[in-house]
Amino acid sequence: MINAIVNLAINYPFSLTPHGLYHQSRAILGGDTSQRLKDIRCPTLILVGKQDILTPVKFSEQLAQGIPNAELIVLERGGHGFLIETPETVTSAMLRFLSDLPKTRKPLM
Repeated sequence: MINAIVNLAINYPFSLTPHGLYHQSRAILGGDTSQRLKDIRCPTLILVGKQDILTPVKFSEQLAQGIPNAELIVLERGGHGFLIETPETVTSAMLRFLSDLPKTRKPLM
């Protein structure tokens, strides 16, 4: 698993340039849309890895508090790359969340 992650990082075709990373970090630090969270009206699942040092659990807790009826799941294993680190756990959580949604949606066609 670790070798696969290292190889992915080394061979990733969309790596950030220093210029891109600088501007991405400025946008993240300078943007605040927390007042708009209350306007989200769709079912929302918030997943976070307990060992995430880039977006710590407290940020996900703030999201869950701001979004009406959001569900927060803190994964015991995994950090910022929890989707790659624990794909089975993530898949299970997502499928459970989706299966619990009301079945009252109208068909698209």
